[in-house]
Amino acid sequence: MYDHLDIDVDCNGWCIHRRANNIVRRFLFFTCMMLAFRPIHAEPTHCIRLSASELGRLPHVGATGAIIGHIGGVPMALRSAALAVMEFDDNLKVAASPSYRRPIRDFGLDTDLQMLPRLNNRESEAFHGTDSVSTKLRVRINANSNYYGPQSVTNLVNNYVVNLPFTYVREKERVFGLDLYRPAIAADGGNIVRPPNNQANKNIYTYRASSDQSATFISCSNSIFATASCQMQFTLEPKLPAVVSVSLNRKLLPAWMEIKQRVAASLTNFCVN
Repeated sequence: MYDHLDIDVDCNGWCIHRRANNIVRRFLFFTCMMLAFRPIHAEPTHCIRLSASELGRLPHVGATGAIIGHIGGVPMALRSAALAVMEFDDNLKVAASPSYRRPIRDFGLDTDLQMLPRLNNRESEAFHGTDSVSTKLRVRINANSNYYGPQSVTNLVNNYVVNLPFTYVREKERVFGLDLYRPAIAADGGNIVRPPNNQANKNIYTYRASSDQSATFISCSNSIFATASCQMQFTLEPKLPAVVSVSLNRKLLPAWMEIKQRVAASLTNFCVN
């Protein structure tokens, strides 16, 4: 927390100057983000799907200062302060007459992992040793006309690999509970030659459980730089018919499951009971 606190010490060892402007700015930023992600409805959310007529009769109580619409019939109220982008299927501007009947096509949030509620009020051991890693997340949600069902994430593996110039080989051992596919260039004699580490090739991690609803697809840059990122995709089924894409620092990959759960919990907080 104090990595930006500068302290000048004179020859007698006394502190004569300290600059804490960055700490104040960080405090104000986190405070604003906590307010933006605070649930509009305090009671537990269940993300109940309603008919078009029911959405039209739903009062706007508690949605002051929020942008409203629906995802697959589930009424949503999103705080405008938290949004980086917002689009509707009807192509109307956000300033148009608010209604829960408006289908939300996609929206985006730029946030920080530290602002998302922790599971069981504690942080996973997977985060140990990542204190100096950026915890900023870029979250994008696609729904309604931009959503192709829970199987869309499962289909990503085949569709993604087909268009890349490498052969992908599945590793025998799982990594962080994920199946790992690494790019390879087939050589004479059956030997596997790896392409150079750069932005052009990526490692692919997949998680499949008993249903498409639990599938997770992650692609990570093989860049040598510390700022290399991963893109994680999963659905919010069965609560919300939507697919989520999260950009995160590659060093946070060991904690992918907790990040997924915390992002999903924060997004479903926007459901209107």
